[in-house]
Amino acid sequence: MMFERVPETEIDYRLTRLLEWSVGGKFAPRAVIIPAGFQFNSSVPRWLWWLLSPHRPDLLLAACVHDYVLEQGHSRLQAAGEWLDGARAAKAPEWLIKAAGSAVALWAIWTKGK
Repeated sequence: MMFERVPETEIDYRLTRLLEWSVGGKFAPRAVIIPAGFQFNSSVPRWLWWLLSPHRPDLLLAACVHDYVLEQGHSRLQAAGEWLDGARAAKAPEWLIKAAGSAVALWAIWTKGK
């Protein structure tokens, strides 16, 4: 397993092995290395947990990549795009990618993409 839940936390996870990721998609790819041990959270509003668990394995890659690119200084809009790519790479259902991805992108816009 690539991710492990951080003990005594609600939504925190840790990457268990190094992850190579291409930031920027097909137009301006740039390889990044996310180190083993990187800690991130899979934040889903609690009132949505009945529909969208923050512990879904097919969304953990998206959450990891999203949080890492934010930590590296990328904008929230860039991180939202990486979230979408991560969810697709993990083969999340398309309805889920569209619904949750829209929420991630709207949050980025709401916070002015900072």
